[in-house]
Amino acid sequence: MIEICFRCHKNILAKLNEGEKLVSILTNGKESYFQILRILKDRLPFKEAIHCTNEIDDVGKGWIKELIKTSIYPAFLFLFSFGMILFFQEIILPAISQLTSKQAFLFLSILQFVFSLLLFLIFVFLIFFLIVYTQKKTELLYNIFCRFTLFRKVISLHFSLLMSAFLGYGLSTMECIDMLCKIHPKSLYHPLAIQIQKALHQGNTMIQALQLCHMDEEFIRFFTMGLHTSSIKELLHLYQQKVQKELEQKIKKLSLYIQIGSYISVGIVVLTVYQILLVPMNVLNTL
Repeated sequence: MIEICFRCHKNILAKLNEGEKLVSILTNGKESYFQILRILKDRLPFKEAIHCTNEIDDVGKGWIKELIKTSIYPAFLFLFSFGMILFFQEIILPAISQLTSKQAFLFLSILQFVFSLLLFLIFVFLIFFLIVYTQKKTELLYNIFCRFTLFRKVISLHFSLLMSAFLGYGLSTMECIDMLCKIHPKSLYHPLAIQIQKALHQGNTMIQALQLCHMDEEFIRFFTMGLHTSSIKELLHLYQQKVQKELEQKIKKLSLYIQIGSYISVGIVVLTVYQILLVPMNVLNTL
């Protein structure tokens, strides 16, 4: 059976002959998937542990991919507009500088400054995020960004999706928090799980712990209703649907603003160049 199911059956059989258990062999990988499976196999039957690990591994991937797809075109349009401005500002306008008014240069210079500033801020943010993240200081990142409503919604959504997966396999709320403290130590929700666990150990109730850790207010409200009605999983599912729609709408609005700004910028560039090209014709008409 092992020969049929596994490519590396020879290694597995050799380890079995050495006395190692099959479950230990199958959970011996270095990837995060196997790390989660190693933790879950002590809490759940192995078959359920595999299914639960698959769900945990897929958490958030669907809506994140959808958000990325929605953002690709606006991002491309933004970069294309910036490229157009640089091209005309650095190559075209200097070549016809004698026909160009100072106002045209000023107009495009302002646009170039705005686009450059936005790209610089995005670049600085990404560098800061990567440096802190690679240093495994996710608690610092969480403490900085938890002040922003959008960040709290995203983290609370991810936290909710993970809790739903664990609750679906019969784990208690406390066991869910314990599991979240052990898996994905580099994730941004990991410091949140640690803070909740600390608050619980200090004698706070679950609701008080969530409030102390700056969770999304809507998440706390849905979670409270779930506790009182003994239907946490169902209420969390409703919360997830609501927040996912809200995030999609926010991304679409942001994409729309970026598109409008990019179209206006390209329109200004085209109009400016058109006016410059009309200058020689106007000069000839006056002769």
